[in-house]
Amino acid sequence: MKRFLITCTAIIILAIAGAYVVLYTSFTPFSKLDDEPEYFMKVKGKEIFQMAGGKEEVFEIKGVDLGAGIPGAFATEFAIDYDMYLEWFKLIQEMNANVIRVYTISDPEFYHAFYDYNADNPNPLYLLHGVWVDDEVVRGANDAYADQFIHVFYKDCEKLVDVLHGRRNIWYNSRHGYGAYKWDVSQWVAGYILGVEWDPDVVLYTDDIREYMASFEGEFLYTDGNASAFEAMLARVGDRLLTYEMRKYGEQKLLAFSNWPETDPLDHEQWRLEQNTNLAKIDVEHIHAKDKLKTGMFASYHIYPYYPAFLDFEEKYAGYVDEKGENNPYQGYLKEINRHHTVPVVVSEFGLPSSRGIARINKARGMDQGNLSEEEQAKRLKILYKDIKTAGCAGAVVFAWQDEWFKRTWNTWPGVDLTRNAYWSDYQTNEQSFGLITFDPGEEKSVVYIDGNVEEWEDVPWIIRDEDSGLQAAYDEKFVYFHAYIKNLSEGDVIYLPVDITPNSGAYKEAESGLEFEQPVDFLIRLDGEDNSVMLVQEYYDILFATERREIWEEDAFIHPPEKDSQKFNLIQQFLRGKVMMLNGEVLEPWLFPTGELLHGNANPQNEDFNSLADFFIEGNHIELRIPWTMFNFSDPSQMRIHDDYYKHYGVEEIKIDSMDISMQILHDGQNSVKPFGTLKLRGWGNHPTWHMRLKASYYAMQEAYEEVE
Repeated sequence: MKRFLITCTAIIILAIAGAYVVLYTSFTPFSKLDDEPEYFMKVKGKEIFQMAGGKEEVFEIKGVDLGAGIPGAFATEFAIDYDMYLEWFKLIQEMNANVIRVYTISDPEFYHAFYDYNADNPNPLYLLHGVWVDDEVVRGANDAYADQFIHVFYKDCEKLVDVLHGRRNIWYNSRHGYGAYKWDVSQWVAGYILGVEWDPDVVLYTDDIREYMASFEGEFLYTDGNASAFEAMLARVGDRLLTYEMRKYGEQKLLAFSNWPETDPLDHEQWRLEQNTNLAKIDVEHIHAKDKLKTGMFASYHIYPYYPAFLDFEEKYAGYVDEKGENNPYQGYLKEINRHHTVPVVVSEFGLPSSRGIARINKARGMDQGNLSEEEQAKRLKILYKDIKTAGCAGAVVFAWQDEWFKRTWNTWPGVDLTRNAYWSDYQTNEQSFGLITFDPGEEKSVVYIDGNVEEWEDVPWIIRDEDSGLQAAYDEKFVYFHAYIKNLSEGDVIYLPVDITPNSGAYKEAESGLEFEQPVDFLIRLDGEDNSVMLVQEYYDILFATERREIWEEDAFIHPPEKDSQKFNLIQQFLRGKVMMLNGEVLEPWLFPTGELLHGNANPQNEDFNSLADFFIEGNHIELRIPWTMFNFSDPSQMRIHDDYYKHYGVEEIKIDSMDISMQILHDGQNSVKPFGTLKLRGWGNHPTWHMRLKASYYAMQEAYEEVE
C-alpha cells in the first residue's frame, strides 16, 4: 500500500510538473523549424497579399486600434467582458474594418470572444498583435540590452505566441493579461508589431554604449553594415519570435517594429534645432529577411498631423501642395516615408480627439490635437485616411476604437490625480477622446442635456430663486451643469456666475468689471450673448500661472506669487508650446489656447444640430451651461478633491470639499441685480461611475471611408 501511494504521488507530481512545463514555460518538445511553414499573408514588393483558395489577393489593412479600458477601470484591470468584446467585434466589422490591432497580451476573455466571433465567420476579422515594453522598463534600463529590457522582451514574445495558439497559462503580473489561454486564434493573426514609440534618449544611449553589437544574423533576420545597435536589438527580438513560432508551431506571420516620427529614418533640421534631437533614428531598411521567411516584413508608423512640429515648420512639408492644390504637410511627410522604404508602409496609428481640451495645433489644416467637435473629428479622419491612401501606404489603423477615461495628457496631468482618473471623464484631456465610440455619464442618459429643454430640470432643486430669476445646478461624472432663469431675458443682458470653491483663496471684487461679491470668489463665469461668453479664474488660483509661469513668461511663480486676494481674474488657458527658435533665427512666442472661451450650441447627441463642444445654450428666458470638472480645478471629482493653495505647497496638492457656492448677478439696462450665494452640495461616486456607450459620427465616417473602393 505504501509503495502504491508513493507511486501515485510521484505520478501526480510528474503530471503537475509536466503541466507546468507545457503551460507556463516556453518548452518545445519537437522542432518544426525545418518544415515547410504555414502562412496566409505575405509581402510582395510594397504590398501585402492574402492567400486563400490557392489565390493571392492584395490585402489592404483597414484597421482599428483597440484599447483595454472602459470607464471605472484602468487598462491593466482588463474589465471588458466577453459579451462586450463580441458586441464590439460586430460593430467593428460593420464599420468595414478587417483588422483589429492590440498592443499587448490581453485577458483571456478577449481571445475567447475573438475565437467565437471568427469560428463560423466566412469573413473573419484579423489581428495585428503587439508586444509592449513598459515605459518604466524603457526609461529605467535606458539600455535596450539590459536584462530587464531585452530578456523580458524575449519572454513576452514567446508568451504571446503561445497565447495566440491557445497553449499558455500566465501568472498574475502588472505588464499584461493573465489567466488560462485556451483558444487558438493563430489562424486569424495577420502579423506582429513589436515595441512602442521608442524614447529617443534610450535609442541614442543604446547605440552609443552598445556600438559593438550593431551586427546580427539569426535564423530568419539579419542586419546590414548600416545597422545601429538598437536596430540590431530589434532584429534579435524579431528573430526570436519568428524562430519560436516556427519551431513550436510551424507557422509564420508578418513582422513589423513600432516606430514614430521622433525616431524615423529621415532628416529634420527644424526638429533637431527645436528639440536637440532627430539624432535618434530607427530604420528597418537595415534589417533584412532571409529567404526562409516566407511572410516578410512591413514598416509600421504612428503618424499624426499635429506632431512633431517639423510638419508645420520644415519647408519641405509646410510648403507641400497635394493633388488638389492644397497645402498638405501630412501627405508630404507620408509620401517621403513611403519613398524611403522598399517594404510596405502601414500607418498603424492615425487619429484625432474630439475633446474640449487641446494639446497641439496643426496650423496648416486645423487637424488639431483636441478642441474638435465629434463632427469635425469625423470629417478630418476621412481626410487623413485619404492622405494615407494617396501616399501609397499598404494600410491604416485608426486610433482608437473607444474613448478611455484613464488616459492622461502632458498639459493637464499636473492638475489631476493620475491614480483616480479612470473614475471620471476629463473633457479637457484630449487623450481620453480619440475613440470612435464614447461613454457618456449616466446608465442610460446624462443627468441633463444642454439643448434648451428645461423640463429635465423639474426635479432639480433651486439654489437661488425669486420671482424674477433662479439658478439650478447638477453634476455627473463629466460636467457641472447650470440652469439660469431670467425673466424677460434680452439680448444685451449679461449674466455673471461667481463661484466660491476653495476656502484658501478668492477675491471680493473683480477689477475689470468692478463687480463686488459677498464672499471670496475663485471663478467668474460671464454669459454675454452667444459670442462673448467666458470663464475666468482668480489670478491666485490660476494653475497655468502657478505651474507654467517659468516656461511661458520666464518668471518663477513662487518667488513673486500673486496676492492671495488679487482682484485680477484671468481667462482660463491651456499651455500648448514654449518658445521655438526657427532655422532663420526667428523666435516664435509660446502658444496658449483660450479654453475659457465658452461656445454656444446644442449639446444633445440626439439633436440634429448637436455640437459636442457646446458649453451653453440660450432659449428664451433660459440659459443652460455645462463646465468640465477640470476647469473648476478639480483633481478628482469622484472624491470631490480640488487643488489647494499652490504657493503654500509649491505646486498642486489636494483638499476635499463637500460643496461649492454660486451666486448670480444680472446686468440689465445698466442696472446690476445681485443675488445671494446658494450652495451646491457635492458628493463623490467613488470607484463606481455610471456610463453608457454611444457611437460617434467618426464611426460612420470610417465606415464610409473603409467601404470606398477605388
